Amino acid sequence: MSTIVFLAVLGAAFSHAFWNGQIKTGVSKQTSMLILTVGQGGIGLFVAVFRGLPVIEAWPLLIASGVIHMLYQLFLA
Repeated sequence: MSTIVFLAVLGAAFSHAFWNGQIKTGVSKQTSMLILTVGQGGIGLFVAVFRGLPVIEAWPLLIASGVIHMLYQLFLA
């Protein structure tokens, strides 16, 4: 495993632990989740601007991933 991949996986693990902790201990779980979602959307838009939109074949998987994340965030909050 390359160093970049290792650091990306480690960063993802820390990010998940941090935002799960923030949402669980926050005063308003829904507000915390909204802020998190808007932030993630902003990162996604930033990446899309520089990388371009995915190929059409990837869209069904992207939509399925979005639905799964929506349910995950709903049940997390």
